[in-house]
Formats: sequence, C-alpha cells, structure tokens
Amino acid sequence: MKVLKVKNSWFKDSDLRLDAKCHLSEGRVAKVKVLKSPYKIQSLVNVTKDIYNGARFKRYYVEDQEKGIPFMGSSDMLKSDLQDLKLISKKHSKNLDKLMLEEDWILVSCSGTIGNTVYTNKEFLGKTASQHIMRIIPNENIKSGFLYAYLSSIYGYHLLTQGTYGAVIQHIEPHHIENLPVPIFPDHKQLQIHELIVEASDLRYKANNILEVVINELESNYVIRKRSRISKVSIKNIFRRQIYSRM
Repeated sequence: MKVLKVKNSWFKDSDLRLDAKCHLSEGRVAKVKVLKSPYKIQSLVNVTKDIYNGARFKRYYVEDQEKGIPFMGSSDMLKSDLQDLKLISKKHSKNLDKLMLEEDWILVSCSGTIGNTVYTNKEFLGKTASQHIMRIIPNENIKSGFLYAYLSSIYGYHLLTQGTYGAVIQHIEPHHIENLPVPIFPDHKQLQIHELIVEASDLRYKANNILEVVINELESNYVIRKRSRISKVSIKNIFRRQIYSRM
C-alpha cells in the first residue's frame, strides 16, 4: 500500500481533488522526490534555449537522394541505424531550415508513445523530423548530456508523461513541460555524466559507420558475386536428406 503526506497547496494545484490516484501518481511522486533533493532546482525553460515541436506541413516524398532530405518520425528516432529514412522533397517542403536537427539536442517523442528520449550526435546532422518529435535545446546553464540523462531517468520519464492530475498524457506540447523541475548538480558531477553520454553517443556513431562499411563490403564482394550459384531446394528434398542423415 502506498502512503503519502499531502500538503494543503497540492489540493489547490490539483483543482481541489481528493482522490488518492491523483496525488499518488508516478509523476506527482517523482516531482516530490526531485523537489526534496539537496540541489538547486530550475525549471526546464530556464536551462534551455528553446523547446519546440516541428512545424506541420504537407509532405512530398521522393526517392532521389539528390532531391530529398532524410525525414524521421517518432519511431525512427529510436533506430540505431538512420540510413533508410524516407526522403522529403527539397523543392516542395517549406521552411526546411526550421525542421533541421543539430548535434547535442534532446529529442522527445511527444505524440502516441510519449516520453522516449534521444541524444543527437553527428548522425542526425542533415536530417529533418516531424512535429511528433519535440526538440529540447540546452543552454549554457546546464550540460546537455546531463540534462539528457535526467530526462531519460525514471524521474524525468514520469514527469514528462504524467500531468498534475495523475492521468497519462497522450500528447505533450512545450508549454506542458517548460516548468518541469530540473535538479542542478555540481559542475564536476554534471561534467562527468555529460562526458559519459557524449562518449556513448560518439561510439554509437562510429559503430554505425563501421557497420555500413562492412555491409557494403559484404554486398559488393560476396552476395552479388555468389548470387548466380543460389539454387532452389524443395521442402521434399530437405526432409528426404534429414531422413537419410538419421539412418
């Protein structure tokens, strides 16, 4: 059984609700724990340059890489390999500069399955994203890797996905999370966490590059050359060989 002491001010914040579900929600509990931390608390809006969703626009897809720009949805951002993204037309897509992603940003899925977070590395450069992906751009008051680690933690996740009233949110806008509390760790601890996140992100980028080289090498020097030797084998012959091997 969960037990929590409730302050008078909480009733005012929750529109005078008395039901336990509201005050014992994971989001509320996470907020209480964060506010009790020994560190200074800042609102998310005070440690970011900007928080915004991508613009809504009519998408024109193309197949020619010279005429298109890679475009990702909220499910695409979680992929370890971003090579097979759809391409949107450079010519017919408006305000492409506002859709482009940069390095060291934090992406949050904000529609459907919300609260998934990604730290952008060099692999995200030159790519665009839909309005279902929220962009969080840290400012100089916090280390980007540390902020990502916090928002990816169980506390950050619950604060991102659950509102004041204890209900799971199906869609979030920047104004829903701009007052999300962020504990400001000491500089040396922030730097330590930040460097680990950046190192992991760089290693993922390098691993994807190596994997791409290996796949290209395999396809060009083995699969295509050996393709003429591939022949069809019937199920009947496979079973016959298995029976003979057992005799």
